[in-house]
Amino acid sequence: MFKKSLAIILSTVLCFSVSGCNFSSTKVDDMLNAPKPSGDLYNIQTALEKYVGGSVDLRYPRSGEYRSAFVLQDIDNDGIDEAFAFYGTKNDDNTTLMHINMINCIEDKWVSASDIQMQSSGVDCIKFCDLDGDGIMEVVVGWNKYSVLGRELTVFSINSGKLVQRMQVNYSVFSLCDINSDGVTEIVTVYLNSVEKSSIAKAFVIDKSGVLDRGSCMLDGTVLSYDEPTISKLKTGQIAIYIDATKGAAGMITELIYWKNDGITNPFYDTTTYQNITTLRSSTTRCTDFNGDGILNIPFMEALPSVASTSDSEKAYMTYWEECDGTDFSKIAVTVMNYVDGYYFEIPSDWVHNFTIVRKLDSKQRIFYHWNQKTLSTCEELLRIQVFSIIEWENSKSNYDNYFEVARDETNVYVMKLGDSSVLTLDQQTIVNGFHILNTSKGETIN
Repeated sequence: MFKKSLAIILSTVLCFSVSGCNFSSTKVDDMLNAPKPSGDLYNIQTALEKYVGGSVDLRYPRSGEYRSAFVLQDIDNDGIDEAFAFYGTKNDDNTTLMHINMINCIEDKWVSASDIQMQSSGVDCIKFCDLDGDGIMEVVVGWNKYSVLGRELTVFSINSGKLVQRMQVNYSVFSLCDINSDGVTEIVTVYLNSVEKSSIAKAFVIDKSGVLDRGSCMLDGTVLSYDEPTISKLKTGQIAIYIDATKGAAGMITELIYWKNDGITNPFYDTTTYQNITTLRSSTTRCTDFNGDGILNIPFMEALPSVASTSDSEKAYMTYWEECDGTDFSKIAVTVMNYVDGYYFEIPSDWVHNFTIVRKLDSKQRIFYHWNQKTLSTCEELLRIQVFSIIEWENSKSNYDNYFEVARDETNVYVMKLGDSSVLTLDQQTIVNGFHILNTSKGETIN
């Protein structure tokens, strides 16, 4: 992490020229325009520097909702924000120590109330949630460690105005959710030990008596890394956690964690191979809520038949989007995904296993052909999809007979041409309805 003065980090909040403690935002972005903060933020800066005894080495969460060195949150619901600051100091052996400092506003004056020092190299994230049901939010902080073996998750409660550590556990990713629908939020951690090639998910609850272990389950330990978990549902409506994980050079799996028989379980873990083969795919396609019903769908890939001249790098794939009830899968849709050009096409049911695609990357074309399963060869052309820049299309569309525009965005025009197949025929409107532009601002996420 890098070092900046508080004056620079909080500079653009000069517009908040209020005094006292009624700061309205729950987080402060670190921007770089004005030389000095004012109002509450100036007073928060002054309180921290007074506690530290000089300038501070601010640190910033690397992930999550809050990315500022200063995070404001009304954790006790009294209408007044508490401020939480992250900064680093040096140990005697010149290693970095991380601190979280809670700064309270008492009688219109900001004062450092509590400071906790951690053996850590940086801050991963911070979250707030009332975990023990006392009406006051716990402060959940993920810390980066010096080693490659994951991170440490620490939960703090507020007791008599001070930060009190309640638990600390290793993790790679974690979620806060009521996974068993009992009205109490669980902490669900996943810890990947890349040295031992093992991965385990654990569930905990915190109450007034302490930390309670709510069970664990094994995950595929041969993965390389995890995406952030997504809290969703099974097909049955039961709460579940979906975690996409990178496996190998270009592969991916989806892990699924939900509550079953008084504990958490992962239905995809094979106790013979110690891996998740069920959702393995040779693509970095992530799970997504394909039809917007609140249930994440897991992608399964199937290579389309290849013409003789097709190399491995030119192969096309069909994607099955499926939902899971914890045991069985149900197909939601079948698509061809084109992440390079930014669209996908829903495959009509009678086309499945009866078509293939020739990719022409230079001209941004995908040509769909009827596939003869007896002769293992292409037949009539079914459809062409091509992408042009807006300028290219406007200047050359008169040269493309029988092509029609199906969609456009800020930069591109997406056009189609229907083939002459007499076997797998579809009307133009049905074809158009199956075409969708990808939401590229969210990576591989479907509109």
